[in-house]
Amino acid sequence: MGGSSKPPKPTQEQLAAETRAQKRLDDETEKNERRLKALARGKSGSQSLLAQGGGGGTSASRANAPAGMPTNNGFMGYRGGR
Repeated sequence: MGGSSKPPKPTQEQLAAETRAQKRLDDETEKNERRLKALARGKSGSQSLLAQGGGGGTSASRANAPAGMPTNNGFMGYRGGR
């Protein structure tokens, strides 16, 4: 009654296109996995943000604080006197 139930075999061009698409997908997946692993290690990309500093001796909280803002994490210390 009807024709064949099997789909036609893919051509060489179709197979090559599928192979290229799979390779691009694999490369993109690998790149994203490396990026996510770097983020999980606390880095953005391949270099730590703290490693960029010139070694001036400032702590990370002081280096990241906006100008004019206290960097004592809310602890004001004892300022009493008699």
